[in-house]
Parts: sequence; structure tokens; C-alpha cells
Amino acid sequence: MARLPLPDILQRGITYSLAGLTVYGLIVGVAVHRDTLRRGRELMAEREATARQVNQNEEMEKELAKAAQSALYPSIETSPPSHRRPPSSMCLASVGREDIEYGTLLLYTNRNGYISSSGNVLA
Repeated sequence: MARLPLPDILQRGITYSLAGLTVYGLIVGVAVHRDTLRRGRELMAEREATARQVNQNEEMEKELAKAAQSALYPSIETSPPSHRRPPSSMCLASVGREDIEYGTLLLYTNRNGYISSSGNVLA
């Protein structure tokens, strides 16, 4: 068998090396892609769990707010709009201007029992 010249050996070595690098690159590319998909799925599951927790916290806050409002306003199911008269138990006096703290507004009862704020009749 005849001996191969040096350029032929170098060409074969480079060709086999490049073919090996190509196969290695494909294998690593698939592995990285699968790892990226796995991490993405884990991240999405974590975000969904966080969103569920936030929703549960919001529901709990709403329930606590309703409970607080029902404790403050027992005859009204939800927070009363500003145009309603409060229950008669909340009116301190039907004559004169008495201060009533109603929610975050400071409201007054006038002589007719209507609630007003800065002279504007709300009921």
C-alpha cells in the first residue's frame, strides 16, 4: 500500500475534525434547547403559582375589607355610596350640625337629617 502524502493526511484530518465538530454542535444545540424549554416551563409554573397566590391574597383582602365595612356599617351589605343617607343610628342628632366620620369624608347632618359636606346636600 502506498504511503499518503502529507497534504492528503492534513485534509482528511481537517475534514474529520469539522465533521466531528458539526455533530458535537448539533448534540449540544439540542441539549441547550431542551434545557431552555425545561427552565421556561419551570418559570411559567412559578409565575402561575405566584399569580394564584396574589389572587388569593386579593380575595382575602376583599373579604377582610367587607368584614371591616360590615362591622362599621352593620345595616349596609356593601360600602354605602356617598349619596345615601346613613342609618339613623349613625346620625348623632337631627338638630344642629354634628360631625360624623363616614368613610374617609367628614360629613355633617343638617336640621332635616340630610347628610351634607361643606354645605352640599348629598342625600
